[in-house]
Parts: sequence; structure tokens; C-alpha cells
Amino acid sequence: MKILELINQNNQALKKSGIEEYNLESELILMHILNLGKAELISNLNRNLNVAEIKKNHKIIDKRIKRIPLPYILKKIHFFGLPFYINKNVLIPRQETELIIEITKKLALDHKNSNFKTLEIGSGSGIISIAIANELNNKKNEYILTDISDKALQISLKNIKQINKNKDTFHIVKTNLLNGMKGKYKFVISNPPYLSKIQMELLSPELRFEPKNALYGGEKGFELSLKLLLEIKQKQIECEYIILEINSETYMEFFNLANDIFKNQNIYLIKDYTQNYRFIIVSTKNIDNKLNEYCYLRN
Repeated sequence: MKILELINQNNQALKKSGIEEYNLESELILMHILNLGKAELISNLNRNLNVAEIKKNHKIIDKRIKRIPLPYILKKIHFFGLPFYINKNVLIPRQETELIIEITKKLALDHKNSNFKTLEIGSGSGIISIAIANELNNKKNEYILTDISDKALQISLKNIKQINKNKDTFHIVKTNLLNGMKGKYKFVISNPPYLSKIQMELLSPELRFEPKNALYGGEKGFELSLKLLLEIKQKQIECEYIILEINSETYMEFFNLANDIFKNQNIYLIKDYTQNYRFIIVSTKNIDNKLNEYCYLRN
């Protein structure tokens, strides 16, 4: 069987199972099995596959039609141009989360010749901090990654060892939110659980495979995020920037609550690639000029 024939066969099976991006996933599966890039795959569509390759493909398809997310099956995902290890114990990163790296990089430009600390709360697979470290390329910076899950922290360590080519300094801490944390940071970053009770009841088949404690943020969705902001304030964690990913359906209510907590600071809502308000930034300084390329709302 040729590559093109198997892609067409995969397309039919995936489409029948209700998978929308069936052609993309068919190609990703073959790229994974054959260790080829997209261009190489397309240029080899008439190549004959051996029995082992076909069997491996069928095994993956059998899992995928059960709606197990493809990154969990392949044990990898690309995020901000980097290949990360991933499994069912951590949230699958979404493309919109890449904006956190873009924003952090832009805000860090003023400090490119100095070293600073970044604290990531609920780091999961470690993708955000690792991607930031890769972009900033400053060996003197420190990154503190925290999570309540031992299994998630193990995945973070695996990704740090595989991807941290710049030899940045990473510290892994098991804790819940800011318990036991103190110090001064340039950035406090988090993509916390933010789905509401109603949203949890309407999860897609794929989302039902992801860790519930990485999805559910409380009745309204933002309770855990609100608790994080309160702990930053109460524990007097010093930081110039707080950057959180938030629920786009309750952004205004959360924005108003954040304003109540940080009355004398600059607070911004940032839109994602789909023009939904997806991020909130709390800053000790006015950063209007740094955010002019993004659609934002501020206090």
C-alpha cells in the first residue's frame, strides 16, 4: 500500500468518527510513523509502506476513532516551534496559549541585558516556561515551575532535559498555588483551570480524556484564578507582571474583580487569535506602548 492510499483510508475512518481535521491528522500520523516532515511526506506519496508501518498506523487509528486525543496517542506535540513530550497526565497545550510567550518576550525586551526570575503556577508539562526560556536565550534567568501533580512535574523535568539547550536554570516545586512560595519575580505566569461547571458538562469527546483538575476552575470558571490573584496580593509576592490565561466567556466579571484586588496597578485584557479576550495582565507600570499590536482593553 502506498502512502497516499493509506492517507485516504485514514481520512475515511477519521471523518466517519466525527473528527473534523481528519486530513491533517492523517498526515500527522504518517509523519510520526515515517519520521518525515510535511514536505517530505507530500513528495513521497507514491512510496510503498511495509507491513510494520501499516500495522502501526492501524493501531493509532483504532485509538483515535475512540476520540483519544492524537497528542496523547503520539506522546508529543509541537508548541511554539518546539517538540514537547506529553501524556494523559497533563493538559494538551492550545495554540492560543502561545500568545503568553509572545507577550512575555515583548515585555522582557527592556531587561534583555539583566537576569530575572519567572514563576509559573500550575506548569503542567512545562511548555510555557521552557518556550519562554528558549526565546529569551539568557542563561542567567531563573524559572520556577510549580504544580500540585507529581506526574505533571515529572513531565516538566523530561521536557526540560530534552529541550533546554540554553542550560537555563529551572527549579521544580510541588505545591498548591502559592503555598510556601515567596520572593521577587519579574513575571508570575499561569494558565490555570478556568472552565465553568456548565462548560464541564458540555465537554467534547476529546476534552473528556484530559485531566479534570487541569480544566475545572470552579462554578463560574474563574474561582481558582481569583484565588491565585488574592494569594499574590496577600502573600505580598513581588512581581512586575502577572499574566494569566482566562475564560473568554467570563472575562469582564473577572477583569472587574482583578481591578478590585489590584486597585493601583495597570490591568489589561488581551485578545487571542480568534479575537476573544483570553489573557489578563496586571502590571506595576503603564505598558500601553508595548501592547499596541494586540487588541486590548484596560482599566
